[in-house]
Amino acid sequence: MKKTAALVLLLVGFVFQGQAQNKEQKNIEKVIQEVITLTENGEYVKVLDHTYPGLFKLASKEMMAEQMDEVFNSAELKISMNNFTTGEVGEIKKGETAEYAIVPYNYNMSMQYMSEEANADLLNMTAGVLKDQFGADKVSVDEKSKTINIENESEMLAIRDNGTENWTILEIKADQLQMLEMVLPADVYEAVK
Repeated sequence: MKKTAALVLLLVGFVFQGQAQNKEQKNIEKVIQEVITLTENGEYVKVLDHTYPGLFKLASKEMMAEQMDEVFNSAELKISMNNFTTGEVGEIKKGETAEYAIVPYNYNMSMQYMSEEANADLLNMTAGVLKDQFGADKVSVDEKSKTINIENESEMLAIRDNGTENWTILEIKADQLQMLEMVLPADVYEAVK
């Protein structure tokens, strides 16, 4: 009888844990969808409200907002991001200082030069740098419209520090591990690097 009761309690515990995991994964999905909507609508500065606060150790939120405004509202270069797709929210893991999950996602980014001075050399030079970063097969150039298109495959980290309620996000890129080490709690960094 005791074994049966213990087994029932164990099963109930697994079911409860699974339901809690599923609820939090849905909360993460909501945050990601809001970020995608903001991004597709060109409201890039508002995305900072959903960005992991540790990033603001490197530069203040206000400074980042100014820089984003300069880049995304430039008269010389029009940048847009769209066609987002996300994979399933990974298992939510509990570290010493935070809970976190990894979410794969893809999007397209276009960079269109608006100035008359922009020529094929500038487009191809810029595309060359981007090909090194994203891969040659992910970057294409349309010289007629002066546009560079990028297909980006990436992962984001959904993270919630212990004692906080809201999930935030941060892109994970292999070429930015040094920056991630500076902004993430050590235990989370070690798990995702």
